[in-house]
Order: sequence, then C-alpha cells, then structure tokens
Amino acid sequence: MFYLILFWSSFQSMKSMIKEKYTLKSSNQIKDIIFENKMKNQYEINQLKSRACIRTTLISDFGLIVIKNTGLSDALNVEIILDGIPIENYPGIFIKKKYCTIPAQSRLAIQASVNTEIFPSDFIKITWDDEESDHKTYRTPLYI
Repeated sequence: MFYLILFWSSFQSMKSMIKEKYTLKSSNQIKDIIFENKMKNQYEINQLKSRACIRTTLISDFGLIVIKNTGLSDALNVEIILDGIPIENYPGIFIKKKYCTIPAQSRLAIQASVNTEIFPSDFIKITWDDEESDHKTYRTPLYI
C-alpha cells in the first residue's frame, strides 16, 4: 500500500511539473508572438516615416498645377517633367525654376498658362528620392 501511495504521489507530482512546463512554454510563445508583432508594427511605422508620397492635381480655372507630398518624409532631388521636357524649360510655365525639395505634408503650386496652345501638356512625370529609396516615379495625365 505504501508503494502505491508513493507511486501515486510521484505520478501527480510529475503530472504537475509537465503541466507547469507546458503552461510556461505556451506563455513564452505568446510573449514571443506579441514581441514579433510589436517589432513588425514598429518596422511598418518606420517605413511610413521614410516615404514621400507625391500626387498632382490641375486646377485649370486658376492655371495651377498643384503637387502634394502627403508622405511623412521630404521628397528630395525632385524632377518635374511635362511631356518629356523639364518644367524649368517648358513653355507656358511662368516661373522658370527647378524644384529640388518638396517637404513632407506640404504642397507646391506652379502657375501655368493652362488650356492654351502654349500649354497643351497631357502628362506630368515626377521623380524623387526619399529616405526609403531613390528614383521613385509618379506619372499621371493632367487632364482627366
């Protein structure tokens, strides 16, 4: 009888240790998953902070080409091209200027003689660099 009680208590003790080890392992796995998700989210946030996002609109009533950087990073080494011609050389642009930077969360308005024979541009192409990568391109029609 004594051996039976000893065996039973040993069995229960081992059962408790196995259960505790399994619980600890599960808890560590959950902590690892939470940590991985936090790191992934932080990486995604950092990626967004290093991007410039360029979009354009044409306000024909006022003769404005509006270029917006809605990203969280500055657009550097900006090159604006209308129908294959750099904007500083394009006829119909009033202020002949090369734009080098468009700050994050800002817009740039370029005055043009829109809807005239001088300014029949169909497409605008913008290339820029940001913290994430170089030579990003955005190309879109001006008239929709």
